[in-house]
Amino acid sequence: DPLLLKTNITVADPIHSMNEYTLQINIWDKKGEGTFKAGLDFDVIPNDQILIESQDVSYDEIYLFSGESNSVITGNDANFNETIYMLFEGLEGFMHEDEWVDFGLSIIASDAECEMILNEQDLIGDTGMELSEFAAQIAPNFSIKDPNIKNPVSCEITIWDKNSECRIKASVKLNLK
Repeated sequence: DPLLLKTNITVADPIHSMNEYTLQINIWDKKGEGTFKAGLDFDVIPNDQILIESQDVSYDEIYLFSGESNSVITGNDANFNETIYMLFEGLEGFMHEDEWVDFGLSIIASDAECEMILNEQDLIGDTGMELSEFAAQIAPNFSIKDPNIKNPVSCEITIWDKNSECRIKASVKLNLK
């Protein structure tokens, strides 16, 4: 009888866009001497659907992530009732005092008919964040529940420094199913 092997692979630690990687696969028979080895070279490319504007801010990665499927959203298709994260990793350029960053974060979303869906002007308020946590990852998220919304949904997330002119904005047009 043929044997069917299945696997999932999760790649991280970290993996960055615009780099080349090699996946090595080794399968062996625990009861015999059979082996199988394979390799696959691959490139990681950024999501070209995300438009980024930056003023004096650098970053390592900005990408979309689905909380429900626990996977990266590689294009601009997402689902209603899905928790969609816009992940910002490696942000630099923000002023900090005593390893603390005071920043603002807004999420604005509207549908194809310019109907406002989300309009959160500053989700952080006076809270701020420890510099190491801020630099590691900022993970604003949202979920759109109304299936009557007209596609595409324009979503804009802005993070700004409350002590300087530094800011970064990422926007995407999502097709929700």
